[in-house]
Amino acid sequence: MNSHSLKYRADIDGLRAIAILGVVIFHLFPKILPGGYLGVDVFFVISGFLISSIIKKSVEEKNFSFKQFYKRRILRIFPALFFTITASLCFGYFYLLENEFYSLAQHVVGGAFFVTNWIFQHESTQYFSISGEFKPLLHLWSISVEEQFYIFYPLILYLSLKLGLKIRITIATLFVLSLCFFILRSLNTSGQMLFFSTPYRLWELLAGGLLTVQFNGKLFKKYLPYLGMTLVLLSYFLVSEEAGPTGKISAVAGAMLVLLPRKESDSMDNFLSHKILVKIGLISYSLYLCHWPVYSFARILNGAPLSNLNSILILISCIFLAYFFWLLVENPIRKSGTPLLWLFLMTTIGISSYLISQNYIPESKYYKTHMDDWGQRDCKAGVDVAEIGDFTCLMPSDGMKVANVLLLGDSHARDKFIGLNILDKRHAWQLIFKPACPPTFDSKNKINSDCQIRMNSILRWTAEQNRIKTVVLGFHHPHNNPMEEKLLYRGLRESVNYLLQHNKQVILLIDIPIFPGEIKDCLRTDRKCSFDSKQVLRVQKPHRTMVNEIMREYPVVRVFDPYPIFCNDKECEITADGEAIYFDSSHLNFKGSHLYAERFLKMIPL
Repeated sequence: MNSHSLKYRADIDGLRAIAILGVVIFHLFPKILPGGYLGVDVFFVISGFLISSIIKKSVEEKNFSFKQFYKRRILRIFPALFFTITASLCFGYFYLLENEFYSLAQHVVGGAFFVTNWIFQHESTQYFSISGEFKPLLHLWSISVEEQFYIFYPLILYLSLKLGLKIRITIATLFVLSLCFFILRSLNTSGQMLFFSTPYRLWELLAGGLLTVQFNGKLFKKYLPYLGMTLVLLSYFLVSEEAGPTGKISAVAGAMLVLLPRKESDSMDNFLSHKILVKIGLISYSLYLCHWPVYSFARILNGAPLSNLNSILILISCIFLAYFFWLLVENPIRKSGTPLLWLFLMTTIGISSYLISQNYIPESKYYKTHMDDWGQRDCKAGVDVAEIGDFTCLMPSDGMKVANVLLLGDSHARDKFIGLNILDKRHAWQLIFKPACPPTFDSKNKINSDCQIRMNSILRWTAEQNRIKTVVLGFHHPHNNPMEEKLLYRGLRESVNYLLQHNKQVILLIDIPIFPGEIKDCLRTDRKCSFDSKQVLRVQKPHRTMVNEIMREYPVVRVFDPYPIFCNDKECEITADGEAIYFDSSHLNFKGSHLYAERFLKMIPL
């Protein structure tokens, strides 16, 4: 039981070509084909159609076997995937920064055990997550979705038959339910959740399964494939990533109409059965696997967005690479491979990569840029603020210490906490922060944002805590936005006034110099990575002016300026002693936080 047990349809390989070309062109030339990413949705429909047809045919012939089904899936998916993730891991060891390499190892684990989509869904909610184009295995999310579908779908159909239900009724019911679920959730769920989550993708795979349900209507069938191809191509050219569910529905509906079984060939069949499209369709899986790692590593090593010429060279190279991949790996192993061997190899690379991600091997060759969370524990449950919401609370891991210094603010407070928590032996620090939420106070409750409402509650709670003697406020200053600057100044001034009224010592942190570029690109191309210190002062002028005005109004407020740590009269550095001290362009890593804390504790007695 495999796809060859079905009557071969060259037009399906042609549609595969349309799908993969959409995806690849979107990744390399997004402005040309803004909706090309919907090629993945077309792939889902094709996969659902073929798998449902295979299962339906074998069940009708009474020779369905779970063993044979999963054997075929292993030999179809595992070999090319194994070589892709293994090559990516080896290449990454030599050319990725340390945090990127460990992140890649985690993605290999996800790829090997087909849970990558859940990993990327989680990472999409993380403030410090690596950008997508720096994740060479980002594309494996769709392979994970399909494999999860393959695991449970045959079991559901088998159980439905045992219960006396017809396969077409089961498929149609599941499709309707999953489509309704997708539409309802798309109204109030983030795009990233919908993008990576298997439950929100099921209807696309089931849409293909729905095509196994036969219906009459010869006149409509004759013209529907043309309408379907029109929908697919229009969605490629007109739909953007921000379009929401309409783009997916259009592409899926179009693919369904193209795949409708036809008794007689027509011009659409002739178009999709063209030998060039069929050849591209045959290598579509290999092309999908190899194109994104090649692009991602090229982007990483280039240190800047790729030129059109570079993208064209990548496209040509990937087509040749995919052809040889298909010729030497995918096709021969699928016909005569040993499933247990590939199951063993995939498990081995998965376990090995897990050990790598847990730092059980030597470090990769490039700089450390990570932000470790050593010596701290969650304290959210110990903060008696009902409205703290999604703010993070951290305290020293030594539970015997009672925090008497509070570090409050956004992510620009969070990265300083690591070093201060470890190096300050005389005080116990507590951190409460939320990215992009400055420590401003709105005494008249005029601002109704969730961030401000929760920060008001936290400041009121802080004022009531006798154990907290000192409050350190860390925040990012908005640039070239007078309205936000005005709101920040007014709110920060109110925070200082409120805390001083409740007998708290207040310390303001001037922001660190912002590196004008992508730190990872710089570290790979120029180990010095310096930038103009005078330009830093020009950019920070509104920030410093605001802090100075607060100091003039409240002379007891102390200010820590980290500028001398990173800058001299000519330039600023993001490395020290051969190691990076920045996590990204505006946050410190573990080493940088230590340097910051050393200077802070010398200059600001608590």
